[in-house]
Amino acid sequence: MAKLKLAGLVTVRREGRRQVCVIADAHVAETAQRTVGHYAQSRGASRRAGDGPGVPDSRAPDGEEGT
Repeated sequence: MAKLKLAGLVTVRREGRRQVCVIADAHVAETAQRTVGHYAQSRGASRRAGDGPGVPDSRAPDGEEGT
């Protein structure tokens, strides 16, 4: 997180004992969403191949893992 703050990609503010991180702009948010989506797809592919646990599909009902 320190590197992201140093690069100016996120800002951090305190709310009581917690720190809230805010993405600097829409382009950074889109890049982060694509990165997480790519990671989820690659983990899903490795799960189907039997190489490890997959990432739960956010569309799956009741917390069941998607395929």
